[in-house]
Amino acid sequence: MVHPYRHLFVTFLTALAAAGCGQAGAPAQTAAVAQTPAKISVSTTSTSTPLPTASISSTSSSGVMVPAPSEPAAAPAPAEGSSDWNLRKIAEIKATPVVDPDSLTPVSDEEIAKREREKQLKVIELSTAILAQTHADKEKEMVFNAAVHALSESRLELALAGDQKQIDSLYDDATSLFKRDPKSVAAATSAGALVKLAEKCAQKNPDDPRWLQEYVNQANLFALSFPHESNRAVVGLMNAGKFCETRAAWDQAVSCYKTILEKYPNNPLSGQVVGMARRLSMTGQPLQFAGPTADGGDVNIDDFKGKQVLITFWKSTDESMPAVIAQVKQLMSSSNRPEFVWVCLDQDETAMDKFLEGSSLPGRQVFYSNAEQRGINNPLARYYGVQTTPTIWLVGKDGTVRNCHLSATKLIEDVRAANAATE
Repeated sequence: MVHPYRHLFVTFLTALAAAGCGQAGAPAQTAAVAQTPAKISVSTTSTSTPLPTASISSTSSSGVMVPAPSEPAAAPAPAEGSSDWNLRKIAEIKATPVVDPDSLTPVSDEEIAKREREKQLKVIELSTAILAQTHADKEKEMVFNAAVHALSESRLELALAGDQKQIDSLYDDATSLFKRDPKSVAAATSAGALVKLAEKCAQKNPDDPRWLQEYVNQANLFALSFPHESNRAVVGLMNAGKFCETRAAWDQAVSCYKTILEKYPNNPLSGQVVGMARRLSMTGQPLQFAGPTADGGDVNIDDFKGKQVLITFWKSTDESMPAVIAQVKQLMSSSNRPEFVWVCLDQDETAMDKFLEGSSLPGRQVFYSNAEQRGINNPLARYYGVQTTPTIWLVGKDGTVRNCHLSATKLIEDVRAANAATE
């Protein structure tokens, strides 16, 4: 398998390349995920001074002389420049603040940024030295993994600050480490840094679809490349899918959810994704919908045959509910007035009642009397993977879903557009 990380100028260790960790071929497309690299705990020899013990013999209760326990010899400090020494230096550097908290001298933002960059570059220097020292030593694998983690973190910090060289190096590292051992902790850590890079850049550049696509690509790439990291892969894809939904990138969200269902159907977290994928795929499909109402009755989508229905999942704490209510009142007076069904996801019935007293919502209100079926455990919300509120759907007169992505702030506009599309 040729791993599809980008082929760039090699900035990784010459020693690693010589050991068979060179660049992979150029990919058709690359991307970056949303999971924080796994932190590796490393056992190092302690240099702390042991508590002193008695230096003379003592007498037991029977009067027999008992030799005093010998004082354990302090473990020797690692040789300067060794991999263990370098790892300790990294820990010291990371623990040292760039600004002395006891200093009264003000430090400019530019100086702080400069010091932070120098700090990260020093970690990178020490980490790469460790990799050169330990890459061929299986007994030092944990030290190697810790160095990869430190290297990835520092490269990521500089990459997010706009350092193109470090962005390129993150891709190079992922390629080299995957070729070294695709099942290793180090390879997964490096790939995870790419996911995090794409996630952060997609968040910082919400209007740039390229970073969103890179995020999706890297989340999928991690899942396909590291099947043994099932939990990280599933969580990463779920996060990427949810982010896509916030950007109305429905197709990309579906691709994330489908990868989970296809590659990790038995993962405990995958059950949550079934409803999400169902919801995103239901436009044009007949809606299955029924539940108890707050007044003790029940409601079924079949009750509205021949009529349009606007279904809103909501909570009393939703800041956008006033905007929704204002638009609903306008829709009520329109010639093509829909029927209204509300699904309250409040856990507390009192909170719902208090909200309804001040804001009369027309139509029927779905609410479960069983407290265990409220909030995030609402059966309808779980069945359709409703993660955020308000979530608004428009169902046509034929009972099929016309739009399951209506905007709370552009509700009237979206309803008119949906109606125009079916005329």
